[in-house]
Amino acid sequence: MFKRHISIVAAFMLLVGAAHLAYADDEQTSVTTSNTAPTIYSMVDDSSNGAAVGDPTNVGSNVTFTVQASDDNQDGWYLAVCKTAAVTHGTGTAAPTCDGGSWAVSSSAVAYTGSPVTEALTYTTTGSETVGECGADNESCAWHAFVCDNSTTDDASECSAVSQGHSARAADGEATNANDLDVTSKVTDSTHNGYTVILQVNDSLNAVAAVSASTDDTNCTVQFDTDSNPSTWSDVVSAIQGDATCNADLTVSTNNGTEEVVAGDAETITLANGFDAATAAESSPYNINHRPSFSAVTITDTGDNSDIQPGDTLRVTITTAQSADADNDAAQDTLRMFVCSGDDLTDRATDTSAFNVANIGSNPCTGGVLLCSDTNGGAGKDPTSANLTCDDTTSLLASPVAHDDYNIEIYVIDNHEFVDASTTVQTVTVENVAPSIGTPTFYTDDDDGGECDDAYSSAFGLNAGTSNRVCWQATVTDTNGDGDLASAITADFFDDAVVNTGCSDDENNCYPLTQAAGTDGEICSFDAASSTGSDLEATGSDTTRVVSCFGYIWFNANPSTQWVADVDVKDDDTAAVTGTASAVEISATPSLDVADGANSDGAASLAYGSIAPGSSGASNVSVYIANKGNIVIDSFVTGSDMCDQGWAGGTQYTNCVTNQINAGQQKFSITDEAYADLDSVLVTPAAAVNAASECANVNVAVRDDHTAPASGNVAIYFNILLPGGVPAGSYTGQNTFTVSNGTGTCNI
Repeated sequence: MFKRHISIVAAFMLLVGAAHLAYADDEQTSVTTSNTAPTIYSMVDDSSNGAAVGDPTNVGSNVTFTVQASDDNQDGWYLAVCKTAAVTHGTGTAAPTCDGGSWAVSSSAVAYTGSPVTEALTYTTTGSETVGECGADNESCAWHAFVCDNSTTDDASECSAVSQGHSARAADGEATNANDLDVTSKVTDSTHNGYTVILQVNDSLNAVAAVSASTDDTNCTVQFDTDSNPSTWSDVVSAIQGDATCNADLTVSTNNGTEEVVAGDAETITLANGFDAATAAESSPYNINHRPSFSAVTITDTGDNSDIQPGDTLRVTITTAQSADADNDAAQDTLRMFVCSGDDLTDRATDTSAFNVANIGSNPCTGGVLLCSDTNGGAGKDPTSANLTCDDTTSLLASPVAHDDYNIEIYVIDNHEFVDASTTVQTVTVENVAPSIGTPTFYTDDDDGGECDDAYSSAFGLNAGTSNRVCWQATVTDTNGDGDLASAITADFFDDAVVNTGCSDDENNCYPLTQAAGTDGEICSFDAASSTGSDLEATGSDTTRVVSCFGYIWFNANPSTQWVADVDVKDDDTAAVTGTASAVEISATPSLDVADGANSDGAASLAYGSIAPGSSGASNVSVYIANKGNIVIDSFVTGSDMCDQGWAGGTQYTNCVTNQINAGQQKFSITDEAYADLDSVLVTPAAAVNAASECANVNVAVRDDHTAPASGNVAIYFNILLPGGVPAGSYTGQNTFTVSNGTGTCNI
């Protein structure tokens, strides 16, 4: 505190001749105290909220401007933080106006309290600050602070000199000794009519060993009153060294400069070595950090193919042409990329994840999983020269995966922990993959048990005159899930020497099958699919199913070593695959039946009727040879003697012990001629030698349709000549027709 002494000069006058004599008189004194501008003690922006070059304020966050000021006239005052160095004070008690626009102005006056008072104002950054306000890069925003009083004594208020914060300390690397010295606050102490200076020992800028054995940051407090105000910087250092909480070996070297520590005091401290009242981070300008952005994302597999399939490893890339961060004050901002998803594919029809910056070191994907990231070891990458790319490490696409569109979330963050403003949900399209099929395995029903349980090992013969059950099975794989195999199945069993797959129904060479049961029960079908999975798969928890086909092959199927079984399956997107078994053999199977007509399979008989002894039948009788196999056939013909029912030992057609007619009395031919012209004499089986005379060269063709002859059954004509003296009676016998390959000579 100081005292003002007013010297007053008084005029004295002696009056003579008056009734009374005055020895003294009183005169009124007066003085006018003019209005003066308020004083700014300290002015900073809030670097702890991120307003410095190295720690800028993210768009949307607040910059806080804090002033400590007082007014000698005991007036209230306003803080005006302007965009330019021009302010117009208010009239009377009105607030000031920033001529070039303001960052913040007090809404009401700060009342005088007898000591300096702190006022804090905030400005919310928008990202839309203009080039004129924040420089060409729209990052560095100058501010100019004024404190204007609300005096009503004069016609107008007064404003302080402009302040842009305290002077900057030595630049990084300038200090030559162990430590820089930072003043973190100054507070006037009214009790001691002095002030307190808090000094912080900080070696973080110079990367030099810490002072003595203390920690990197050591606070110590030194208090001065009016009787012991330091006059030089060395006084301050001496006081610090005398404080037990401070390091006695402290030495300081900074750039030279002067600073008035306490405005209003008659004394000014000279800082011979440049006393720093605040860091550059707390002074004008404040710095803005803008969100990074990306315009597109490239999603491929690790082979850089855009067709993503089950089993692939997902790769996410944002190129330098797709990302942007224009902030480059002091250094270009760097970017990091994080790729998130839901817990599994079924959880990813919608965007389920959010991004938690605080968990970058573990899993920042709230509600989901971190698929991969590209952080360049935490340093990030320069978006002007390096792509961001990472490969999924979670086996997200391990099959089975249904073909569909899925969402992943991509977040780009700069080195100030500011997340991109781009749309983060990106679509991953998992392609439909055609199923694959193994080689079918062929089975037969060799034991006629009704099941295809006999593995094929060699050529198999057909059952004469009927159908034969055959089967084949194959394992089908679909990496989109076994439930993806939902479409129709087709199959063929065909003679590859004659036709190809997809052939038309033909009993000789082609047997098509479908998923619908045929007229004879033939069908192809899958085994049951697995249940719908709750993990990665949307259409089954497995990738394989077994397809089984069985059909009935008729006796007239071609003898060939080129019979092939195949099966065609499709998924629900109609992608098809064909599996083909190795060729199997159907052997030649000659077989005949004796029918009663050219186009009939009815039972036949040879009834000569009533013939007089010594005579032949009035006309030939015939039977028809029907082909019940798969090659052209002839027939050997033999027969027994005819007997009037007296067979020895009860064995019919053998050793007639009563009256008989020898077999040689019968003749046959494939042409209808008189008895004398018939080609062959019937012999008994015992006398048969497969001679040409026993052959009926009928050459019966293989049937096209098992129910009807291809060109008709072929007739063999018979007649009998009864010898004279044959006793009257009814004679019976048996003729035998033995199949032979139809080579024209009964394969003799």
